[in-house]
Amino acid sequence: MGIPNTISQNIFENSVMGRRPGTANEKSFGLGLSTSKQIVEEHVGRIGFENNKPTGSTFFVALTLTA
Repeated sequence: MGIPNTISQNIFENSVMGRRPGTANEKSFGLGLSTSKQIVEEHVGRIGFENNKPTGSTFFVALTLTA
């Protein structure tokens, strides 16, 4: 589906603006990406996406590996 430009700036925020139905029209609670961002940042990582509208979007997570 891709992410509309109108919500791409707020996609990781816990807000009504970022909510939209899933691919099977399931209801969105608007918490998934904001929760993911919080977890990733707590691990000193970063999360982002590349918008490939209309074919979809690619999300990435980058974490530092320490031994």
